[in-house]
Order: sequence, then C-alpha cells, then structure tokens
Amino acid sequence: ALDKDSLPKEIVLERQAEIQEMEKIFSISNRLSKL
Repeated sequence: ALDKDSLPKEIVLERQAEIQEMEKIFSISNRLSKL
C-alpha cells in the first residue's frame, strides 16, 4: 500500500473529485428511490 504522502497531490485531488461525484450520484439515486 502506498502512503498518501507519496502520491502526487493532483492524483489525490482527482480521487477526491471522483468520490464526490459518486456520492452525488448515490444521493440522487437514493432520493429518486424514495419517491
């Protein structure tokens, strides 16, 4: 396993953006499933 410090910050920011997008999609689908 890589230490987070060894990863370039661009990659870390990219991963965070991907996670945020996935969380958005999950929250939207959860809202739709509750309708």
